[in-house]
Amino acid sequence: MSHPNNNPTVQQQPEEPLTYANWTEYFDDDSGKPYYHHSETKECVWEAPEAFRVEKARADVKKLFDPSQQQQRVAEKEQPDSTSVDDTLPEDGSSETAAVAPVPVVPVENLEETYKKMTQSEKVATFKALLKSSGVMPKMKWNEAMKLVVNAPAWKVLSSVGEKKQAFAEFTTQLANELNVEKRRKQKTARENFLKLLAGNDRVTSQTRWGDLLDESLGLVTDDRWKDVEDDTERRDLFSTYIADLSRNEREFKRQQRDAHRRTFLAYLRDPAQHPDVPVTIATKLHEVRDQLLAHESIQALELHRADVQEWFNEYMDELRHDEELKKREERLQLRKREDELAAAFKAFLLQEVAAKRLTTASRWRECWAGYEANATYCELKKLHSGMPRDIFEGVMDRLHDALRDERSWLKHVVARAEFVWPSSDSRTSRARCRRRGNPSLRPFWMKPRCRHRWSSGSRAHTPVNWSATNAWKVSASRK
Repeated sequence: MSHPNNNPTVQQQPEEPLTYANWTEYFDDDSGKPYYHHSETKECVWEAPEAFRVEKARADVKKLFDPSQQQQRVAEKEQPDSTSVDDTLPEDGSSETAAVAPVPVVPVENLEETYKKMTQSEKVATFKALLKSSGVMPKMKWNEAMKLVVNAPAWKVLSSVGEKKQAFAEFTTQLANELNVEKRRKQKTARENFLKLLAGNDRVTSQTRWGDLLDESLGLVTDDRWKDVEDDTERRDLFSTYIADLSRNEREFKRQQRDAHRRTFLAYLRDPAQHPDVPVTIATKLHEVRDQLLAHESIQALELHRADVQEWFNEYMDELRHDEELKKREERLQLRKREDELAAAFKAFLLQEVAAKRLTTASRWRECWAGYEANATYCELKKLHSGMPRDIFEGVMDRLHDALRDERSWLKHVVARAEFVWPSSDSRTSRARCRRRGNPSLRPFWMKPRCRHRWSSGSRAHTPVNWSATNAWKVSASRK
């Protein structure tokens, strides 16, 4: 029967693989390297995941502080080494002594040969495992830790003191980080449990003060969750944070409740079917209908405040005034649109009158308006805007006068360019005569440019010439 080896590097691999955070550690058959498999995502990686390493570190720290494990390590320290056991064995090898004697361990020479075959990383890992199994703590000095492990066989796994000190520094740093992680986790759990303790007590409200919590009738100070938070300042901070959150939640709840009551009250006012006996119009005053409105069962159940009722009723009145303004604006737009249509129709009617020669520049509104009474467009436009028909009439007359004025100006320009000279009109038989003026080098009068109008002597009226019927028009003069 062989005694199990205390060296971690030569111990047999555990039959059950390690599993932390759904990651399971396996070893490759060919290379012997560990790989990690996730049970849910079916992912395989060579490097140890962060979650696996953290959970494993927590488990190792938990084992490190486990009382049963500490007793086992103390028993291993008190157990005599192999040389003392060999010395106490009798030479005759009696069975009685062999039954109570410890099982012989592996010789140190074999361990040294095994250490020589290890790689440098395996040697460092073996030395760190020795420090961990010996109960070395992060705050220990090198001299203190050396007293615990100097007699162990794995002490010789690293040859130089510098390598041992470096491995010791790495181990203490890693162990301190693991302990800090575990400590923070416990503190977080303690804070969460403390807040749950406060939330589970109905007597703790937003008006509760710190001194009220110390009353033993509340049952808080005697609870284990209260004692898990050791620092009293931290308890006060957690309580202040909880009260602030509680007050904010209560204010938010009241705001949402008030908004719901406001929507219900406004919907009640907008629906005349719910208050048929109390008509609410834009001229209604609240003091006239307050009692009748609040007498409804759905409104009584809300238990509305008087100021809220006044505010929401005024809001409903503003809605009515806004709707009334929009309605009036729409009516004004429709009226303006109808006026534009009628004005365009009446203007077209006046232009037809001008084309038919029934309306001339000598026409006046006081003489014409009575004749338009039979026109339906004129009558409707007059009802909408009494002054608009006359304005349209005056506008048409202004355009007619402007056209006549432009035509007269054009005729004067044509006469000036043609250089006509009109003799005296005492004889009807006399005809117009033309003579040259200005530069003598001008062409004769019969080669002058053709005039576009034929003028009759003794009259200012003129007749346009139809140039499509004749190709030329010459001015002839009779000589005596």
